[in-house]
Amino acid sequence: MGRVLTFSRAARIRARRLRWLRDVILVFASVFILAQTDLSEQVASAAGSLNPGGESGRSAIACTPFRVIDGDTLDCAGRRIRLAGIDAPEMPGHCRPGRRCVAGDPEAARAVLQRFAAAGLSCTPSGRDTYGRTIARCAAGGRDASCALIASGHAEARYGRINCAGRG
Repeated sequence: MGRVLTFSRAARIRARRLRWLRDVILVFASVFILAQTDLSEQVASAAGSLNPGGESGRSAIACTPFRVIDGDTLDCAGRRIRLAGIDAPEMPGHCRPGRRCVAGDPEAARAVLQRFAAAGLSCTPSGRDTYGRTIARCAAGGRDASCALIASGHAEARYGRINCAGRG
């Protein structure tokens, strides 16, 4: 009939090691590809102009209802949105050691954003930050939220170029 193939113990160990090596290489390749994809999105976001209007080609998000997390972050139906181009004062205990945090009253910045966006926001995504939040330019009533916070003195322009001429 048929011949039964038996492998030596050494051959089985070699085969097991090769499978393990193959799996390790696949994991590293996957991590590398994911890191490159995330990095290219961040570079494209930082290199591009931060003007509202959807230059990134992504569609606007209607952010109603929403919840203000702090002066530059919103929760829009479970999706965290970070206002593009600005940095607002951090809530107490949220400024990591070694990080330059914006001085000011975080509750006041949060209240300004809450009042500004009371009628709802339309946000145009431009990428993701290192925390997985969507970076977006948001507007209400034709006014840009990032520019309004800068104009009110509750945020600083940061993280790339931002053009607020006639938008705040």
